[in-house]
Amino acid sequence: GTHVAGTIAGKRFDGEGMADGVAPGAKIAFADIGDSEGKLHLPFDSVLLNTGSPRANIHSASWGSEINAYTTQARNFDQYMYDNQEFLILIAAGNSGHGDAPNTVGSPATGKNIIAVGAHHNTDSSKPKHGLGPSYIADFSSRGPTSDGRTKVSCFIMMLYVCVMRALVYQRTDKNMTQCFLSLI
Repeated sequence: GTHVAGTIAGKRFDGEGMADGVAPGAKIAFADIGDSEGKLHLPFDSVLLNTGSPRANIHSASWGSEINAYTTQARNFDQYMYDNQEFLILIAAGNSGHGDAPNTVGSPATGKNIIAVGAHHNTDSSKPKHGLGPSYIADFSSRGPTSDGRTKVSCFIMMLYVCVMRALVYQRTDKNMTQCFLSLI
């Protein structure tokens, strides 16, 4: 989630870093669904999808399951988009595609109206071993189709050897507080 949030809304702090995100400085509403052991604890779908309501119109989730089926959660996400026509949901396809394994896209990315996002190699010619180009799906990226035969993944984006975000922590002495600033490195 942090990587995706930085790619979307990252803003270089004081000109440091290599690049801004695609919408630098955009506001992000988020729900922390992980614990210190790396386990996910999801709230009810309606609570999750209403994070940032009424102003947020795009929901990006960098999590999912390994269930390659049209689950109740995928249906709930589809229904939310149907009921909220201005709303768009993008979900990570998953990281279970090692060895070109088919049928590995996981719910809720299996939703019928969800944009399921997979990962492909970049086109960095300075790293010829890894810069294979966009026609090469990253080894880890989940793949379709879904268990009921629908085409998924919806789109692929570069996820290997790209700038990533980091948090820079600065101590503000004027207010005796610590603030984190997000920057692409």
